[in-house]
Formats: sequence, C-alpha cells, structure tokens
Amino acid sequence: MRIYLSIKGKVGLCLAVLFVLPLCLRAQDAKEVFRVAAPATVTIWNWNGSKWIGFGSGFFVSPGLIVTNFHVVDGAKELYCFPYPYRNDNYFKIQGYAQANKAIDLAILVAAVPSKSTLRLSNMKVEIGDKIFALGTPDDPALNATISPGIISGDLRRSRNKMLYQFTAPTSHGSSGGPLLNASGEVIGIVSSGVDRDAAQNLNFAIPAPYLKAMLDRGTRTMRPVSDFYHPQPVTKQPSVHSHDVAFAGAGGTHRINLGNPGSYEVDALDADWFSVKKFPNYVLISCDANSDSPRKSWFILAKGRQFIRVNVSQAAAEHPEDSDEDDDETDVDGFLQGRL
Repeated sequence: MRIYLSIKGKVGLCLAVLFVLPLCLRAQDAKEVFRVAAPATVTIWNWNGSKWIGFGSGFFVSPGLIVTNFHVVDGAKELYCFPYPYRNDNYFKIQGYAQANKAIDLAILVAAVPSKSTLRLSNMKVEIGDKIFALGTPDDPALNATISPGIISGDLRRSRNKMLYQFTAPTSHGSSGGPLLNASGEVIGIVSSGVDRDAAQNLNFAIPAPYLKAMLDRGTRTMRPVSDFYHPQPVTKQPSVHSHDVAFAGAGGTHRINLGNPGSYEVDALDADWFSVKKFPNYVLISCDANSDSPRKSWFILAKGRQFIRVNVSQAAAEHPEDSDEDDDETDVDGFLQGRL
C-alpha cells in the first residue's frame, strides 16, 4: 500500500523532522562529550612528605601538560596522577610544573607520561543559558570522570582579582581542577569552587579559559620542581612523650615507616582505615584500625631497636585488663613491653 502526501503534508513532515532532529542531537551531547573528553581527564593526589593532603581533578591541555587548580597542588612535595579510568596500580609521578598562579588559582603540570587525548580551549563567547558539562572526580577517586550537565546561570562574577563563570552543573570536593566544557566538548573554564550545598544547591564557579590561555602563551618550556609548592611547617618542641606522630588516612598500599634510630618497618595500609606512628622515649608504637569489612581487628606494633612485635588490641586487653584504657596507648604498651622486647 502506497501513501501519497500532499505538498502541505510534505511541508509538515519536513518541519517535524527539523524540529525533532536538534532534540535528538542535543540528547547525544553528554554521551559524545564524555566519549571525547573523559580520556583526557586525570585525578591528582597531593603528598606533602608525611601524609596525603587530598586529591583533585585535572586534564591534559597538550600531550605533556596537565591543567588543574593551584589549591589542588598547594603544599605538595610530590604529586601523583591517575589517568582515566582510575585504577590503584595505574599512575605516574608528576615531573614538575611549567606555570603556576596562586592568585588566579591555576597550575600547569608537566606529565611524566604523555597523553594521546587532549582538550581544546574554546574561542566561543560564553553566555547565560549556554549548556555546559562539568567533568571531574567528586568526593571519591572511584568516581573519576563523572560528567554533570548544567547551564551558565549568571553573569561573570568577580572574586578578588579574577572573574568567574557561575554554573549549575553539580560538583563536589575533588571536582576542583576539572574542565568545564561546552556542548562541543571544548574547555570554557576550569572548575574551582562552589557554595556549600547546605547554603545553596548547584551554585558553582569556574575560572574562564582565557586566564589559562594567557598562562600557556607565556611559555611552558621551563620546568620547575613540584617541591616549590611545599610549605615546611615551623619546628616546634614536642611534648616529652610524643616526640613524633604521623597519621596516614586512605593512602592504600605498603608504606615503609622510618622510625629513626630504631630502623624502619613496612605497614600494609590496604587493610586499614588509618594508622599512626608515635615515637616514645624508649620505644615506637604503630597503631592501626582495620577496615570494617576486614576480618582483622585493630592492632599495633611495638618497636625497640630493630625488634618488632605485632599485637592484636583485643589480645593486649585480655592479657592486661588493667591497662585497657583506649585513650592511653602508653599504658597498654608498657604492659606489653615487659618480657617481649
């Protein structure tokens, strides 16, 4: 059976196609933007020499250069980069940085491993109502390359000595340094801050891409050490009992703890929520709380000279109930040291 359309019917059909086609194309925006942009994004971990300060987002703007916020790298002795998709065993150390501007809150890092995927800066004018996408690692490294749609929701806002885009795409802690993209997948800004979600929802800000372009134009051939970001803490006299206390949280992996005169000890943090190292006058205590899903309970390690003993906390409490005060590590250790080290 053949169906014949009048001229009026054909015109109506063409108008319907022209109306529906843009809607279909827009529906594909997020998928296409993610497909193109995600491989160029990274998660950056900040290590200050004794603990992990935190992590943020970033992206490759050229094969060997990564862009992020200055506050993501501030205080670092070393920086480690995890490309998309995030895996604990897939990372590289940042070699140095080419440009950094604390006032603008931008840093251009030199990557040890070049990327085949990069993002292009947009030259298009940004206007209120423009559709945008935020791409980054909010809250948890496992959430890397999370894409969030939104719009430019206000005029340029002044923040101290720079202007900021206001946008509605949801972001969170860890999103800082990630790209703010237009519907073509080009970078229009760098996600930098937001209003606390308890005070306002989806009220976030990004540094306009022209600030980054100006930094790139100044040159990126000179590489400076990451340790420039480090701020040594003033040395203060510690209490006589706790001469040293270092805590690691969520670091993962195996860490060799330098105990000074007693030597060193390796601690596997993969089965621990956190552990701390405390040096006392005559011994060293390494305390650890096991993960909630781990069959191992909390434990600590006694170290004297080059001798080490690993002890389960419940065992210590059973043998020395009079010393089982949770808040008094020294008393527990004193009881255990007798006859053991």
